[in-house]
Amino acid sequence: MSTGILALLIVLLTLILMILQIFPLAVTALLSAFLMAVFGMITPKEILAQFGTGTFFCVPGMMVVGGAIFKTGLAKKIGRLVLRGQNNERLLIVVLIVTVTLMSGFLSNTTCAAMFLPLAASVARDSNGRISRKNTFLCIGYAATLGGCATLVGSPSQHLLAQDLLQEAGYPLMSFFFGTPATLLMMAVMALYFCTIGYRLEKKVFDFEDPKDRELPAPAEEGPEKLSFRMILSGVILVGTVSCIAAGVLGSGEGALLGAVLVVASRCLSLEDALDCINWPICLMLGGLFAMTKGFNNSGAGELIVNSVIRVMGSGASPMLIFALCMLLASFLTNILDNIATQALLGPTFLSLAVFYHINPVTMLYALVFACNLAYLTPVGTPAVAMTLSGGYRFRDYSRVGFPLWLLGYLFILFVIPLLYGFSF
Repeated sequence: MSTGILALLIVLLTLILMILQIFPLAVTALLSAFLMAVFGMITPKEILAQFGTGTFFCVPGMMVVGGAIFKTGLAKKIGRLVLRGQNNERLLIVVLIVTVTLMSGFLSNTTCAAMFLPLAASVARDSNGRISRKNTFLCIGYAATLGGCATLVGSPSQHLLAQDLLQEAGYPLMSFFFGTPATLLMMAVMALYFCTIGYRLEKKVFDFEDPKDRELPAPAEEGPEKLSFRMILSGVILVGTVSCIAAGVLGSGEGALLGAVLVVASRCLSLEDALDCINWPICLMLGGLFAMTKGFNNSGAGELIVNSVIRVMGSGASPMLIFALCMLLASFLTNILDNIATQALLGPTFLSLAVFYHINPVTMLYALVFACNLAYLTPVGTPAVAMTLSGGYRFRDYSRVGFPLWLLGYLFILFVIPLLYGFSF
């Protein structure tokens, strides 16, 4: 049996294990990487090397830098200022979508959702029934997920997976704000949807009472009421880190690591708090997925898939049709599988298809990042959406309210993203 077929079987096994969640996702990713090492697709040293790259260190580094914004209370203070005095439910939804999307472009999507859910609950409690939690919670999870598409540090795990593939193949890398135009346009689409069709659907579908306070997420950790020196300093470090990475003064990994060091050295966070900000399972999973992707590329599995697609679709198949089918698969799969894992499993194949069918590889991989954030049909695709379950939603509520938005997002990928970034290669 060829190494390419073995690699495909390992990826299929990985997909099944991740869907069934027999093991933690990090363990499954590492097992897959070591399986590829057993069959000679990658060496054990190459697996370990994935945990020492600048690309890898961007993730924990930005977790610490972003964590300081929350730990010092600056993020909560910003949230309270933005939401203060909101009594119109539709206007509040727009404000939430815009604020959460913009903040999650630079900070952890999950942490943004964790902070704004209790803040929205507080506004609802003080509104004398004019605002309900069930009509505001869902848009917070969706907006936090969307915001990760905006910059390289918004959802660094996904962007860095794409960057790693592009670098390995010798194609141009995405700039820091590469995804910002598409994200801002989709943010406007999401806001319009939740003010019109989505709002009416929520009124019809969410036929239950607001959950009681004890069923809501615990409020975010209280920070100082007044603007403190640590708040200001943590904000300055975040802006400085982002600016250095965006300007190319430092690489993403080096810049994020320096920012994390400055956060601790300036005592915005203690070392213990800084370590607590790091989601270690995600970091381990990311390293394992990097290694698995490298083994997949070394095995020649991508060529096997491309050849199979050519036999079925023909070498003269429409590139737009190939693109549409790829994005349909990704946007569906991300609703039953973790979005990072979905991207890692599909990325190498999509890149190979892009090259053969003359689709811009950068556009293909950014569209994949975008598609893997269309986790609107179920609460399991991304943690930020899963956290909205505290709003009392049933599983089927996500597909009933989220399907039109998912469809809008899919059409957005097909027609807007190619216009923004170029389709042909």
